Amino acid sequence: MCNSNLSLSPSRESRLFHRDQILLHDRIHAAAVRPSISADEHHEIREAMVLAREDERHRIHRDLHDGLGPTMAALALRMESAKNFVHEEPERAIATLEQALTETRAAMQELRRLVHGLRPPSLDEVGLVRALSRQCDLLSLNGSDAGVHIRLHASSLPRMSAAVEVAAYRIVSEALNNVVRHSRATRCDVSIDIDETRDRLRLRIEDDGVGLPAELALGVGLRAQRERAEELGGSWRAEAAHPHGLSIHVSLPLQPAHEATALITEKD
Repeated sequence: MCNSNLSLSPSRESRLFHRDQILLHDRIHAAAVRPSISADEHHEIREAMVLAREDERHRIHRDLHDGLGPTMAALALRMESAKNFVHEEPERAIATLEQALTETRAAMQELRRLVHGLRPPSLDEVGLVRALSRQCDLLSLNGSDAGVHIRLHASSLPRMSAAVEVAAYRIVSEALNNVVRHSRATRCDVSIDIDETRDRLRLRIEDDGVGLPAELALGVGLRAQRERAEELGGSWRAEAAHPHGLSIHVSLPLQPAHEATALITEKD
């Protein structure tokens, strides 16, 4: 067995931002837990990271340019207009400011949407378990005419990487939305715990609905769940529940921050 070290640093022309550091660290760890990795696989990992980062930046750029950009420009014009009216036409100035206030609130909602797309704020506010508890409470008994009773069973969790937290939150949220919208279930149980090796997060989402026909291919929501798990070196599977329904099992590497195997230093 041979030991190898992998050292990375940004070029003079670019800098690694915090989110990029997290993503790169996750990819390195996923490769490190394997006994060996080829040069081609290194290249594929690097290419996938670059493409994912650039796609995300392009999406954010588009949302900012087409959404918040014009809104902020319009706000500046309205406030300038209100300033011109304030002495001679105060009522018109007030009406203009009220319209600007309405547009400011809409811009704040759009900004929250952009932030939520990057990382659900509730993960930073209350942590993974309580954030998922909120999701369960929100969706429970609101899924159909009969209602779906959703219960969360969670043990104490150690620290884990930001990427794993987001993946776990998104997977459970997508699974619950599928249950609420399509399963015709009356009950759904969500379990979160740590496996016996103490290095993997386990998720289980099980309902008593109609399940999936054996011949039916995975839909977009289920494929997205599997891809989220696999891109972090985890696993995902769906199977029939007993006596009926669907059971989804997910395993994700914890990768706690204090056990980091690579350091990435941001240079000026």
